[in-house]
Formats: sequence, C-alpha cells, structure tokens
Amino acid sequence: MTTYGLLIFDGAEELDFVGPWEVFTASAMLREGADTAVLIAESRDPVRCAKGMRVVPDHTLDDHPALDVLLVPGGRGARERECDNPVVTGWIAKLAEQVSWVTSVCTGSVLLHAAGPARGRRVATHWSAEDALEQRGDVTVVRDARYVVDGNLVTSQGVSAGIDMALWLVGRINGRAHARTVRRYIQYEPAPPYLADEPSSDPTNSLEASMTQLRPTTQEVLQRNITALNARDIEGYLAVQQPDVELVLPGGVTLHGRDELRQYMLTMWEAFPDGTLSFSAQVFADDNAATELIFTGTHTGPMITPDGPIPPTGRTVTVHAASILRIQDGLIASEHVYQDRLELMTQLGLAGS
Repeated sequence: MTTYGLLIFDGAEELDFVGPWEVFTASAMLREGADTAVLIAESRDPVRCAKGMRVVPDHTLDDHPALDVLLVPGGRGARERECDNPVVTGWIAKLAEQVSWVTSVCTGSVLLHAAGPARGRRVATHWSAEDALEQRGDVTVVRDARYVVDGNLVTSQGVSAGIDMALWLVGRINGRAHARTVRRYIQYEPAPPYLADEPSSDPTNSLEASMTQLRPTTQEVLQRNITALNARDIEGYLAVQQPDVELVLPGGVTLHGRDELRQYMLTMWEAFPDGTLSFSAQVFADDNAATELIFTGTHTGPMITPDGPIPPTGRTVTVHAASILRIQDGLIASEHVYQDRLELMTQLGLAGS
C-alpha cells in the first residue's frame, strides 16, 4: 500500500497537484483501493489556489497519516510565501527524511530547495524559474527534461509535466505495465493543437526550434531519448532503443544490444553523478537525425574508456559531442557518437597519458 501526501497552500498552481492527484487516485482505483491519496495544508481552512480554485484539505501538517510519497506543487504561493514560512519548510525537511519519495511539480522545486531536500541535487522546474533557482546555489537545474530523478527525489517541469512525473512514479512503484494502464484510463495522449506552424518562442533554443519541424514519430523518439537521458531513467532510455541497437563510441568501441547499453550508461552515470546534458537536433531524412550536445559533470567515479578505466579525478568537465542516429519503426536502431577525446582528456588532466 502506498500513501501519497499532496501539500497545498494559498497560491498553489492547480494542475501542479490536481494532475498528479488524478494519476495517483486512478492508480489506486485500478489497484482496487490498495493506495491512498490525501491533501495536506498548514490549517484546515480552505485553500485559495493560484487561479481561484478553492480546495478543502483532508489533513493538516500535524494530523496526517504516515506518508510514502510527498508531493510539493509550485505556483506563486510556493515561490513568494511558503519559501519563507518556517512551519512549512521545517515540515518538509522533517518529512523528507521519513518518506520513500520526495516529489515536486513546477516551482515546487524552489520550495524544496528552501526546505533543504533539493540542495545539492539535480532538479527540474518551470522554464521561467530555471535561472532564479540556479542563482540560489547548491543545485543543478536540468533544462531539457520533463522530469528528473535524483535518488528518491523526483522533480518535474511546469504544470502539465507533473502528470508525466506521476506516471513515471506509479510505474516505478507498481510496474511499467500498471503505469501504461493508468495512462490509458486517464486517456493521457498529449496532442497539442497549433504546433505545426509555430515558430520557436526563443530563437536561441535550437532544440525547440528543430523539434517543431520533425515528423511526429521522429520527434517523439528524440524527445523521449533526451528526456530519459537527463532524468537518468535507464528503462525509459532503453525503451526507445531497438533490442539489437548499435552504439558506436569514440575510439572505435561498439556496444551491441540493450544489455550492453544498460551497463555502459549506468557506469557513466556513476562516473559523473551530477552530469547534465543540453541538446540540439536536426533531421535530414525521415529516419535519420543528428544531435549536438554539451555535457557538463564532475568526474567522481571510475570511467570506462577504450584504454581501460580511468580512476576518479574530481575534475569538472564540459565536453562537446555530436551523434548521428538512425531510427527504424519508431525506435533508435543505431547511434554513432563523435567526440574530441583530446578535449576530454585535457580537462581531466590526462592529456599526456
């Protein structure tokens, strides 16, 4: 049995908690009432949300049941008031040490940072708050992922992204097949209108600009690949690869199949536990795409290379790379990665080795 506790407060963004609430309660219904979801506020008074919705909490900070999952929404109330409310931040900090999962939607990550659980972690937030959150320090803001998983901390981008995060979480707790059933029940099949001729709102955002020009299948594959990599969701990453996928790495090393990819990616994530990626993409045929990426991370674990493992150096690197992907039947069939090995070795202080 899983008990989900969703914090609410004046100025909370409605869909930040209502979207995950629908996912959690649909999951509970499909599990024949095995799980429970409750709304928790500082007092029993009705809460006036960001767009005017009035919500009555089930419990207060002092009388709620034991929780397995804590969800913190965002909104004006999160970033302008609750961040400076020691009662709420103290409750979050204490509860974060007791629950199995700490989650947030939108600028709820700002409140988690103020309370402590997001400090020193990789997080997502609403696009408009990314710079402000980063300026708070002691946090790595991931900008190209709908949701980010860092240990037992799961944070999502703005508003609707909380549904994606909640679906991932019920899949992590109850299995991928169950999450698919929940998604089908709530008929979550995003297909926003007016995208075909929409120009990029930010001409410097090459990923957004290029994605609007891709055919839907290719767009979905690339976006799912990018999201899974940044979220460090190994199962999500493997799910967009062909079973016999081929990954060709710099130095002539070739990995074959999902099992070898799994081992390689887990090793790289251990070598750079704080690593982040930013992407741009371009399609030059229906089933071929090119990506350019910038990887930044601190080398704190053994890194596997064609010449053998490199012990941790403790150095922070920023590496530019490119890859060519071939997509077949909606999955990645092969990827060739091109990277200046000398650039990486120089930043690691090993150029002469």
